[in-house]
Amino acid sequence: MENHAHPMAPFTTYYNLARIHEALRVTPAIATGATDQFWEVSDIAALLEASKAKLGKCGPYKKRQAAA
Repeated sequence: MENHAHPMAPFTTYYNLARIHEALRVTPAIATGATDQFWEVSDIAALLEASKAKLGKCGPYKKRQAAA
């Protein structure tokens, strides 16, 4: 499930913060009061890059011992 959630996060962020909906005429985030500005795709990309920088390096990879 976690592997499914990772690619869905940028889409959900775009859908709620940047896409202007026809019926609402604003984004859902603006309609609910979560934000007061329209986001652009570059804003979302910067947010993703900032979260990537916080992750840091992964630890060393060690092979498992074969079960005998």
